[in-house]
Amino acid sequence: MENDNENIELRSDKVRSIIGQIPPWIIRSGTSVILLIVLILLTSSYYFKYPYTVTTSIKFSKNNNSFIGLVKIPANNISIVEKGQEVEIHFENIKNLKGLFFKTTINNISNKITVAKKKGFYIAEINNIGDLNITEEINGVATIKTDEISFFERIIKPFKTLKKE
Repeated sequence: MENDNENIELRSDKVRSIIGQIPPWIIRSGTSVILLIVLILLTSSYYFKYPYTVTTSIKFSKNNNSFIGLVKIPANNISIVEKGQEVEIHFENIKNLKGLFFKTTINNISNKITVAKKKGFYIAEINNIGDLNITEEINGVATIKTDEISFFERIIKPFKTLKKE
């Protein structure tokens, strides 16, 4: 008798359509929830801002009796880098300074573009490094904080520039 119950097949088309159909209220509510989540993400992306930075190399070289930091700013980023912007300097290749960084500002930016190794860049000067006393030429990584921009603006910006052209 148990085998007879397992072999019962549903032959009615009405029963098959009722069992195989997803209720419309589930579809409507699922679509509404997804739309609501997308709207919340878009709205929050407009209000939450994060720093826009340019990361490049820095070299400290001797200038008269003191050392001066020379930052290579890529040519395509020169329009967003200005005198007086904040710079964080990291020395990852120096054993005792690993993880430490020093803050300073850009003092001067050259007007001439320099081309080396198929790359174009401008040179910016940094004089005051605070608590750091440099006695030999060293290299590091400079992170220039240019602006705070929202994720929404970051997405829309390329479309605005296309529209202007």
